[in-house]
Amino acid sequence: MHSNDLWNAETAAGYDTPGKGAFAADVIDPAELDLMAQLAGFVRESRWADFTGAAFTAESPSHVTVYRLPAEPTT
Repeated sequence: MHSNDLWNAETAAGYDTPGKGAFAADVIDPAELDLMAQLAGFVRESRWADFTGAAFTAESPSHVTVYRLPAEPTT
């Protein structure tokens, strides 16, 4: 799934201003979020700087991260 499947720039603008609000990197540190997800059994699938799918970098003021539960082994 790609970010454009769910979001576009117009939709994202209605939810958050990059670098502010719930998606700001200084509200939830990406490394801390990764650790919490790992402890809960999730694996990170992808991370973007915003809902438009821009690349996440160390300078990104926000982040959008997708986690998944690993597929259960088939017997």
